[in-house]
Amino acid sequence: MTDPRYTTVLAVDDDAASLMLLDAVLTPLGFDVLLALSAGHAREIAAWEPPGLVLLDVMMPGESGIDACRAWRADPAWAEVPIIMLTAAQAHRAECLQAGADDFLEKPLDIDSLAEITNQWAVSPRAPISSMR
Repeated sequence: MTDPRYTTVLAVDDDAASLMLLDAVLTPLGFDVLLALSAGHAREIAAWEPPGLVLLDVMMPGESGIDACRAWRADPAWAEVPIIMLTAAQAHRAECLQAGADDFLEKPLDIDSLAEITNQWAVSPRAPISSMR
């Protein structure tokens, strides 16, 4: 039995095609997906629509995903928001975890793994905790 989810997922990637893939996979699963092309754009979006989960690309121009993750973890408002890093390089895994990431997915993304890890980490602020167990 699938637990209905109404979680907002903030997907952050400088590649528009990657964002469209994330949206195409997660929206049919019941997630509200917000798309941001940069860490700065993600902050603007999160100011009016706090996410329940962040999918964050590691390699982005300007502020990297790792730098954004560190900054967000230093902000109490982001302390409880799971951050899943998206990376093509396994060498980034340790750095992602040290920056405060909760998990990571390898690029190119496997659709089944994306769905599984998103469902695993998603927490709906509108649902009682007991319904998540």
